[in-house]
Amino acid sequence: MCPKVRTWSDVRSGRRSGVRPYAYAELGGRDLGVVRVAGPGLGNMLFPWARFVLGVRRYGLQPVAPTWRQLKVGPLLRGERDLRSYSRLFQSVPDYLTGVARLRILATAARLEEPAEEPAANLDPRGVVIYRGVRDYFVPLSGHHALLRREFARAVRREIKRSIPCGPCQAIAIHVRLGDFAPPDVAGSHRESDANVRMPLQWYVDTLRQIRGHLGGSLAANVFSDGRLHELAPVLQEPSCRRVCYGSSVADMLAMSQHACLVASNSSFSMWACFLGQVPVIRPSSEMEGRLIAREGGEATVPPGAEVPRAWIESVRKHCERRVSWLDQ
Repeated sequence: MCPKVRTWSDVRSGRRSGVRPYAYAELGGRDLGVVRVAGPGLGNMLFPWARFVLGVRRYGLQPVAPTWRQLKVGPLLRGERDLRSYSRLFQSVPDYLTGVARLRILATAARLEEPAEEPAANLDPRGVVIYRGVRDYFVPLSGHHALLRREFARAVRREIKRSIPCGPCQAIAIHVRLGDFAPPDVAGSHRESDANVRMPLQWYVDTLRQIRGHLGGSLAANVFSDGRLHELAPVLQEPSCRRVCYGSSVADMLAMSQHACLVASNSSFSMWACFLGQVPVIRPSSEMEGRLIAREGGEATVPPGAEVPRAWIESVRKHCERRVSWLDQ
């Protein structure tokens, strides 16, 4: 007869008895076990995944492999290059439950709510703890970047990691999110925040010029975007500025995370590249909660018309002096 798990301390001790609840990250949309329908983009998918990784480590849960593959109509209707299906980008991680046993657990096990830090609750050791939604963004993740990037690197297929240049890049990364983000003139004054709203392209141009004014005018800039070339023209017309794409959203995120610094959009995609690589970042607003970079001075919020802080420039210099590729660690 299975012992009753009454607290999360009991779950930890359950490792010795072999009785542990499972853990599963619901990445969004309608999860059918083998594919998800109409889920979010990669950035927002990674929030429940990350808390799942931390929960498995903290409470000794049995990890059930997430459903990465997704079907989404919006990118197809908009004619986007990336259909956000995420197929053939991720691989099975050792020790994760997969196959028929995985489907059986997802179909039959009692679903348990994601725990707070140290809750007291009666938990069925045969149940599965569900991690879902963005839930405070980076707040519960701050300080755990080393573990999360190691686990992310394990989950990504080798060929995806090999598709990007080896080692750190000395250029500026610029992420221009267009796609399903609303233009500023359409969003207007009716929006409650800057989330899911495009930044004016002039903001990227002005920020790039300021960075180069401090770090050197010949510093190259690589533009990552879901937009079309003509839409990106104001940025790409700047000297030594080119558009780059490594074939998938995951590869682009990994490549962005290896740059000298990052000029980010309001997208969580940008924030994850910064967090994984601990790359000094300039962002137009601070909508997403939680600290991204462990070092002081590495994050700066620079709204249109504002100056790039000198402390941030110094953080870029220090980052370039001591960094190595985290994918090689």
